[in-house]
Order: sequence, then structure tokens, then C-alpha cells
Amino acid sequence: MAMPGCSSAPQDIQIVDSGWSFAVGVRGDSVRDAEKYVFSTAAGLEELAPLVPGGYGVLWLKNSFPIHAELPGKNISILADCINPGDEAYFNGHLVGSSGRVDDRDGMNFSDWNSARKYDVDGGFVRAGENTMLVRIFVNHEGGFNGRLYVGHGDPIRRLYLEKVFFRTTLNVIITSITLFI
Repeated sequence: MAMPGCSSAPQDIQIVDSGWSFAVGVRGDSVRDAEKYVFSTAAGLEELAPLVPGGYGVLWLKNSFPIHAELPGKNISILADCINPGDEAYFNGHLVGSSGRVDDRDGMNFSDWNSARKYDVDGGFVRAGENTMLVRIFVNHEGGFNGRLYVGHGDPIRRLYLEKVFFRTTLNVIITSITLFI
């Protein structure tokens, strides 16, 4: 069954790849603050710096989407495909994970570049109907997100995550190592 802003993938994986909006945040804000922000439609998220004044600061991304009928009340996993450089992810207002750094405490925030994120969500947070994903990103003149979420039960998402890690990270390390010795 096709849903607005979503498409189905093999193995009961739901793809959410449209409907994103953004709001500029402030340093030290929380998900409760972000829930009150006015969000604007995002035409593209590949380059986040133009969305933040001066290309530097906090950016919140938001997407509300219906979830497959068999998932409410069940534990799910969410794979966010390539967020640069760091993020905090919230599902229906609950922190479900973070990667990299999401502020400028020590001047370094480029710690999880070009990595897929896999977050496990407790079934108690998964509702019938609309569910909302909020992602907090610290932008330091660069940053991006391809805007795609994969939602489903743990095992198919875990396999997809491992595949993405292999092709984006492990394979690059292997090829780089080989070229150093040639």
C-alpha cells in the first residue's frame, strides 16, 4: 500500500523520502524548543549551510509520516541515510540516538561524516497514524542529509545498515589500503 511521501521497499522496509521541513535553532536548544519552532519546506537537504544564517549554527529537520499498519506498538529501527556531520534524532519527541557532535563545544564537529545512522525505537513510542522524526544538526559551513529514512523491524534495517557501512566505509578502507601498498 503506497502512502503519501513514502514508498515500500523489499522486506517490509518503509522508505520516507519526501516531506522534510527545517527550522533554524539556537545553541543549547532542546527537542521541546524545536516542537514550537515554525518549520519551512525544504526543497533539498544535500547542502545545509545555506539554510543557516552565516552557514553556522543549529538546524532542525522535521518529517511527519504515516507508519505501516503492522508497526504501531512494536519495536522498530530507523536508518537515516548519510547525515553530515553529526546529529541527534528524536522520534515522537523521544531521543532515539545521536552520532558525531551536534554543537561547537570544542570547535570540532566533523566526527561522523558521511555515515548512515541506525536508531532503535522502543515500541512504546510508535503510534498508529502520523509519527514525527526531528533531527538536530550542527552546521559549520557544511553539512547535508539526503533526506531518506528507512523504517521497519530490526533485522531488515540492520542488514541494510551493514550493507551501507560496508560500501561507504569498509570498502573505502580496503581500497585505500591496497593503493598505499601498490
